Amino acid sequence: NTVPYLPGYQNVPVGNVNSYEVTGLNSITDYYYRVRFAVGDSCATSGYSNIVHVTTTGAPTYYSRGSGALRDAIWSIAHNGPHCYGSWDDGNSSMVVQYGHTVTEADSDFVVVNDVRVDTGGTLGLGAVSGFYMIGNTATFTGTVIAHDQSSFAMYGSSASHLQSAGGPLNLYSLDIETPDGTTTDATINIRGTLDVGAGDFNTTSGNVTLISTAASTGRLGQLLAGTSYTGNLTVQR
Repeated sequence: NTVPYLPGYQNVPVGNVNSYEVTGLNSITDYYYRVRFAVGDSCATSGYSNIVHVTTTGAPTYYSRGSGALRDAIWSIAHNGPHCYGSWDDGNSSMVVQYGHTVTEADSDFVVVNDVRVDTGGTLGLGAVSGFYMIGNTATFTGTVIAHDQSSFAMYGSSASHLQSAGGPLNLYSLDIETPDGTTTDATINIRGTLDVGAGDFNTTSGNVTLISTAASTGRLGQLLAGTSYTGNLTVQR
């Protein structure tokens, strides 16, 4: 069978180097590569090397090591390891906000994670006019989420997903469900912006969702697209 080339890496010249970084890879995926030698500035090349097979590792999990801005070097790939920057743009990394730490997303930022967990005593702040996208299958909140106006928490997992909150009500501005295999929740969720279900079924039978009405905003249910559904009770304040 013909294996498609990774975009941007077919016959790519890398220069006179001993190593070369390849980006845009998926976790737990098989990849194959081969190299050949170019003769000076001419068009002459050697034959290809043997094909080498590699498999990428699973999604790394970054643990907060202190409070600060989400994109600062406040993370570690161990509970108590050295500080480093997290990787929050491709959905290949999971996030854990640990006890006593407050992690804040910048206004107008867009963050993509695999799974997310906020431990008891931890706080995750969602920036104003921002997006926090989860493409894994588990969001667990036993700590606190502070969602600023015009922020959106979105679930885009390709497999069945679960939204869990045991730390009291989950107060969000907007919630976007885009999971073809459905999302279940046992959380008490208060939404003062918009609840959108763009793919799959959002099952709240074990939880409770309320569209909040305040002097500043009114929670609303967005359009349910064809093939989507909402299962469970929904309270609409007016």
